[in-house]
Amino acid sequence: MKCVINIKDTHIVDGEKESSENSVQGNFAFHKESYTVRYKESGEGYEGCFVTLTVEGKKVTMHRKGALTTEMIIEKGKHHTCAYATPVGIMDLGVYAKEVKSDVTENGGELRFSYSLFAGGQHLSDNKLVVLIQK
Repeated sequence: MKCVINIKDTHIVDGEKESSENSVQGNFAFHKESYTVRYKESGEGYEGCFVTLTVEGKKVTMHRKGALTTEMIIEKGKHHTCAYATPVGIMDLGVYAKEVKSDVTENGGELRFSYSLFAGGQHLSDNKLVVLIQK
């Protein structure tokens, strides 16, 4: 079903905090044990990219398709590795989730998750997303 998705995105890189907020139209599907949210990204550098978030309990799988392609697993307390494809090549990233909280029901709600990214054993950034889904 169609929905409005409000996204607050915060990144901290080398102690510098950057935040953005965006509201987009998207699709939302609620299932008994999971739900999915799909939307087109509009931020600089992400033009033409589509994101699908699949949430199952304390695990968020983020699929991004387009000029930047990745499948990132964000699971509280666990470390995962993903391949992040860019126009100039593929980079392996480590993902460690600190928080995954969801109060989403069949009527929408809020998903929040935070994670750190690593490459080559080096910490790259701390990230937090708050996703508000409204029918």
